[in-house]
Amino acid sequence: MDDDLLIVEELMLLLLADDGTAIAGANVLHCLLPAAIFVELALTARLDVHSHRRSGGTLIHARRTSPDPAIDPLLAEALRAMGTREHSAYGLVSALGIDVRQPVLDRLARRGLIIRETRKILGVLPVTRWPAADSRAEAPLRDRVTAVLDGDADPDARTAGIIALVSAAQVYVQLQPRMPWTAGVAKRLRAIETGEVTAPGTSPESREITEELAKAVRALTSSATSAPIL
Repeated sequence: MDDDLLIVEELMLLLLADDGTAIAGANVLHCLLPAAIFVELALTARLDVHSHRRSGGTLIHARRTSPDPAIDPLLAEALRAMGTREHSAYGLVSALGIDVRQPVLDRLARRGLIIRETRKILGVLPVTRWPAADSRAEAPLRDRVTAVLDGDADPDARTAGIIALVSAAQVYVQLQPRMPWTAGVAKRLRAIETGEVTAPGTSPESREITEELAKAVRALTSSATSAPIL
């Protein structure tokens, strides 16, 4: 089942509480979910990088390929938003205006993995929650994440990407149900986020892009959590 899901869909399943009332990292989904889209594009060899000498940073651009009619619409839309320009990872996740929160929730509901439930508070204010309906995708994902973080298993490329983003967004301890949490897990999380631990067989380009996206998510998460409350 996980092979049919995009990384961003698996990530959303992990972030959603089983009762559907909360999404871990809800205040940083605007950068976390687009980052997952670009991780997928990197892992499927649709993105490339080069070092920018003047800025000393890494720039990311879409590879010039023939049109792919089989590409997922969410991925295709992200490529269209990139155009032919080069982008920093920070710019990709913060400046392109890619909003996939609702489309991802709707897709998971159509698959029967979650249910959309809308009710009114005090008979007036509509509130929507997304409780789990089928664990056949999330349960194996949680098993993979736990095996990597708490069991020292080598991550596959998709799982490594998800873990890197969860770590960068600092939402691991918010996940419901709770995941294992020890000093060893915390160290492993950070090692995967920074690229110290990588998935065997992944290309240098995809690893670099994933690391850059994780850095961008961490920077945006830190700014979101440190912003003053007015």
